[in-house]
Amino acid sequence: MGMAGAFTAQGDDSSAIWYNPSAPIHYNYIQQDFSFALTNRISSQDQRATDNLPSTEFFPNFLAYYTRTSFSLINQMPIGLGVSYFSPYKVNVYIDAPQSLVNDQEFGGVNARYHQFSSMINLAPSPALSIGGTIDFLWLNINCKNYKPCVDFGPTAFGASLGGLYELVNNQHYVLNVGATWRSRAKLVYRSTPSSGIGGVLTDYVPDRPDTKNIGLSLQIPTSLMLVNSNIVIERVAWSSTVEQGKLLSNYHNIGSSIELMSLTKSGKSFAARIGGKLLNNRSTGNFDVAIASLGFGYEVIKSHMIDFAFEHRKFRTTDSTTNAWSVSYSWQSQQSLL
Repeated sequence: MGMAGAFTAQGDDSSAIWYNPSAPIHYNYIQQDFSFALTNRISSQDQRATDNLPSTEFFPNFLAYYTRTSFSLINQMPIGLGVSYFSPYKVNVYIDAPQSLVNDQEFGGVNARYHQFSSMINLAPSPALSIGGTIDFLWLNINCKNYKPCVDFGPTAFGASLGGLYELVNNQHYVLNVGATWRSRAKLVYRSTPSSGIGGVLTDYVPDRPDTKNIGLSLQIPTSLMLVNSNIVIERVAWSSTVEQGKLLSNYHNIGSSIELMSLTKSGKSFAARIGGKLLNNRSTGNFDVAIASLGFGYEVIKSHMIDFAFEHRKFRTTDSTTNAWSVSYSWQSQQSLL
């Protein structure tokens, strides 16, 4: 969170299972990595009124494990495996359709929380190149604010992602990487809905997981005081495009950047400071509807065990509203050199 998600070409731990599934693997050493994050999100009054959001939410946001295994494929090509849980989206929509032919009362607000389980594999054909992908299973929790009964079971979906990372330059002065990710649309399937009522219109309002493509650059500069990582990302997000969803959700072209500073304290513990930002451009209007700013820091409390804190501020310009979120995460990483 502290880098606004703008590190497609840098992700070097288990969080990359979402951001770029090719990124965690290292050619020259075995790695194990575990991450866990809790998030608290607070919405402004205007945003709650618009999107039917509660004033505050507290939820586990991320859980992942990754290992660069000790076995390899053809020509000593290393292989990595990972699994993760992630809650990537929450969509809040207002269904303005009438409840029946004889009842013109609208269905009202619906909240949909997306949950995703992913299994990942990645490979490093050479020290400069890694590729990877995931198979994803999604399920949604649907909460109807005004209409009962809601759906009996939330919809589910399957999706996939592919990622690549290539080291363009590596010398004593800097390292430059380019990375790209494609995340497929995941078509929602309703196993069971009421035979009448909201079940007949919900699929026109609650969107599938969007098709996402991004590409990014990461520049790593070592100095005598710290290691500097800077990133830039360009992203395209295409939400579902049914007639009703077109009124509620837009497709976006996004641009983001981030900087991470890593150093050692006098006691030999790692310390990291991060800052990031992203602008979301509405493709239908050409306006930057959403602005995201974030910052964070992490500290190695015990060798190889890191605690991170992050804060994110989102400004929704069309509704003149905001959401603020903070997260605390824990990560553990173990490495064994093969050189």
